[in-house]
Amino acid sequence: MPGRIFSIGQFMCGFENWLVQLKVNPEFCEALLDRTLEIQLAMAEETLRAVGDAADILYLADDYGIQTGPLISPALFRQIFKPRMARLIRFLRERSSAKIAFHSCGSVYALLPRFHRRRRPDPEPGAGGRGGYGHHPPQAGVRQAPSLLGCD
Repeated sequence: MPGRIFSIGQFMCGFENWLVQLKVNPEFCEALLDRTLEIQLAMAEETLRAVGDAADILYLADDYGIQTGPLISPALFRQIFKPRMARLIRFLRERSSAKIAFHSCGSVYALLPRFHRRRRPDPEPGAGGRGGYGHHPPQAGVRQAPSLLGCD
C-alpha cells in the first residue's frame, strides 16, 4: 500500500540532505511531503478500488528509526509527519474496513505514542466501524520499551 511519508524525502533528496533540510528548510519539506502524499493517496485510491473488500490488512511501512532511537525528535515528528500520517490513515479508513498495520525499522518507541492514539475495541462486524491499527512487531536487537509495546 502506498504510504511512505518520512522516507520519500530520503529517496528524493538523499538521506543526509533530507535530515538537514528538515531543520533548515521545513517549508520545502512540507511542500514536498504534501505533493507526494497527494500522489500516494491517488495510488491508494486505485489500489483499494481494484481490491475491493478482499483486503484484510493494509500494510504501511516507513523507517523512522535506527538501532538506538528515532531519526528525528518527537517534536519534529509531531509537527511535520504526524498530520500527514493521520491524513493517510483517515483516507484509508474512509475507504476500507481493513485493519491497518504499520512497520518502521529501528527503535521508534519514543514516537509510538505519537503514531496512533489508543482506540476502543473494534465494533462487531457489520456495526459500521472501521478497522483498527497496529504497529508491526519491533525489530530484533534494538532498544525497546516493552511497556509501550504492550509486552509488560
